[in-house]
Amino acid sequence: MFAQFHLYAIIALIIAVVVLGSGWYISHRVSSAEINNLSQRNVVLTSAVEQNERTIATLIADAQVLAALNQKLTSRIGAARMEHVEAWHTIDALDLEFDTGDAAVLEARANDTFAASIDALRMRQENSLIATGT
Repeated sequence: MFAQFHLYAIIALIIAVVVLGSGWYISHRVSSAEINNLSQRNVVLTSAVEQNERTIATLIADAQVLAALNQKLTSRIGAARMEHVEAWHTIDALDLEFDTGDAAVLEARANDTFAASIDALRMRQENSLIATGT
């Protein structure tokens, strides 16, 4: 009876080892499959992160260029406004009061002053075009 008990114990032990071994093998296969799946996802996500970093670097470079161009445009707009103000001051400087009472003298004086202001505007525009290179 004792020998029979040993036999059952050995068979039970063999069954337990087979069950535990099978369980470990199945667990190992599942874990390996999950690791492979996670590795593939990691490759995809790493690629996406690298692409995003390149995109961010490009956006920063483009933003710096646009900021420089914006500052240049702002300074040109300011210069154009100042030229506009100077032109209006030149036009406003036309003195329509006349001392002699002669309309012909007044007309000649107004025409000369206006022609001088137009010439000054043309010169500023030409200088502006030369300075900008257009």
